[in-house]
Amino acid sequence: MARCYATSVQHTSKGVVIQFQQVDANALAQDVSSFFSVHLYRLESGTPLNGVWGAGSAVRRLLFGGFVKRSKFRITFQQNGDFQTLAFDKAMTGWIGGLYGVLRTSQETKKLVGQLHSYFLPFPHQLSTE
Repeated sequence: MARCYATSVQHTSKGVVIQFQQVDANALAQDVSSFFSVHLYRLESGTPLNGVWGAGSAVRRLLFGGFVKRSKFRITFQQNGDFQTLAFDKAMTGWIGGLYGVLRTSQETKKLVGQLHSYFLPFPHQLSTE
């Protein structure tokens, strides 16, 4: 369960933007790491708050196409006064895997966005989402 809770969530065409108020960046980094670890993702580059998280093998995806599970997501953190913003975007299109790869990438994005929403919003009925 997350220790940092969102004040708002905004869905985008590639993912989601989550806003927090007065959270500790280290605690948020720990929450992000825990979330992705539970879903079997690993940090491929950068830091937990400004990096790329991935699952699956890029080489196997290249060789066997959409039949191999491969997903990458970019996390970007920004501090704006008392507010912190965490943007979650897909970092790959899936075209290497063909049409099937694109569909799998879209499905994985929708699944993780929903799970992120649940993870950082303990009481989603109390907050408005856009």
